[in-house]
Amino acid sequence: MGRKKEGSKLLRAWVDKSQKSQAQWILDYLSKRNDQSALAGYLMERSSQVEAQYSDAVFGGGGTFESVILGKIMDDHSSGLIQSDPVSRELMRSMRGAWQQKQYRQNNGKQITLQLPNELVLEVDRIARDHGQSRAYTLEQIIGGAANVFQSGSLRSERKIVRLEERLKKEVANEKAARAAFSQWIELLQGSLVQEVLTCCDYEAFPPCGDEVDAALFGRLLEGKINHLEELMPDIDSRMLKVRSIKKCFANDCRDSGKS
Repeated sequence: MGRKKEGSKLLRAWVDKSQKSQAQWILDYLSKRNDQSALAGYLMERSSQVEAQYSDAVFGGGGTFESVILGKIMDDHSSGLIQSDPVSRELMRSMRGAWQQKQYRQNNGKQITLQLPNELVLEVDRIARDHGQSRAYTLEQIIGGAANVFQSGSLRSERKIVRLEERLKKEVANEKAARAAFSQWIELLQGSLVQEVLTCCDYEAFPPCGDEVDAALFGRLLEGKINHLEELMPDIDSRMLKVRSIKKCFANDCRDSGKS
């Protein structure tokens, strides 16, 4: 019995006697529904109208039909009907769900149409019955919960993307620094190689009994060594590393040293 009383109280917890608009809504709901339950009969019986008229005559404007229904829906007799009569209890559940749906739509959005599979509709109806609320309100709760989960997941994904972008920027900066250092080392090695080759050609082009280098022989020796080094030079993307070709290295160093 304790659980039934608690259920009756919870089913009527949404009723607020201070809301005149709610009283009018309850009257309109019961009039349109034309419910045959004991609770509907008690609320809408002729005596309710007589009570309203009597209260209005005695107290002057305080006894409307709506206010009488609002008072009766919260009295002990209605509580007993809700406890003992399943049909009356279902009426309260439906009315509570419809009111909640009305308030939600009024405060939060507009109506849309959804095409759902039959098995999903049955599952939504089962949840609605278990919680004593309308199908539409149940769907709103389910969609709202799913939206919160989705937004939480999206936020985590955005944070992960930001972390990955920061890491990528660091990796790119490190790679650029490494390429710059590597290019400097290659340039130093190329300069040393050029000087070594030029010295070697000077030595080989110097005649045994002469005082000057044989310029023609020097040119042929240098050209042969350059071609040989070009064959040994690996393919390097100059866009990635600032590396001069072997011929450019020798052309610059020959000009610097006065040789051609």
